[in-house]
Amino acid sequence: LAVTEPQANAADLKTNGWDMNIDWKDNVGEVKYGLSLILSDYQAEITKFDNPKGLISDNYVGRKVGEIWGLVTGGMFQTDEEAAAYKGNKIAARIRQAGDLWHVDLDGDGEISYGSSTLDDPGDRKIIGNSTPRYSFGFRSNAEWKGFELDLFFQGVAKQDRWMSTTYWLGTYSGEWVPRPTIMLDYWSPDNRDAFYPRPIRTNSGDITAVQTRFLQNAAYIRLKQLTFGYTLPAELTQKINLGKVKVYFSGNNIWTGTKTVKIADPELAGPITYPLYKTYSIGANINF
Repeated sequence: LAVTEPQANAADLKTNGWDMNIDWKDNVGEVKYGLSLILSDYQAEITKFDNPKGLISDNYVGRKVGEIWGLVTGGMFQTDEEAAAYKGNKIAARIRQAGDLWHVDLDGDGEISYGSSTLDDPGDRKIIGNSTPRYSFGFRSNAEWKGFELDLFFQGVAKQDRWMSTTYWLGTYSGEWVPRPTIMLDYWSPDNRDAFYPRPIRTNSGDITAVQTRFLQNAAYIRLKQLTFGYTLPAELTQKINLGKVKVYFSGNNIWTGTKTVKIADPELAGPITYPLYKTYSIGANINF
């Protein structure tokens, strides 16, 4: 029968990790405060998998889960003469010009290619990153003083790489009818030689959409996930109006993010095709009668 082989659960992996939790509560004079830190990390490795050819597009023994294989981008040609002297590129066959990307010939065979896409012959690709979130953390700080309360919660990931969907991330480089995000206005031209993107082209752009170091994103981040500031009215005041405890507060979520990820993507989410997390603010009161 002309059917593909069924998938089988024929793999084993090993996961090693650790986590820690530190809490501290104290007071300085009339100020009560607390600090809390949660930190964890893990890595998973394939220990058994049937991949006799050693294809890097599949799992293989020794592979760290989340590995990203790609080309090493050397830079962009600044002149047509520099581009004309470039070695052969089998990934995208076209005449090179100023503003095009160039890649490092890792295997030294005089051309840029994917080789056999195996561990023994990966061509000019190597492991350039890993999408597994490393060193996930959460940090909470709170303080109280004379009815005032402040609570801050930060969360983030200290190390993570991300290769995003080329259709939305590379716009017209991946198809002439694909919308172009505003970030792509930073493209190479004689007046903008330090641009992030190469010169605009419509066809044979495989060397641009290929997984590579230039467009690999650093998805590490720290985010002020929640902030709450409140004030509890003095009891002698609320008792005069026949009320119990009265607390007014302001709170916000996803208020600030520190990251090197491009603005069209939320580092906490999968990539640019996902709506980013909203910033939300609220004002309220808790009244006990």
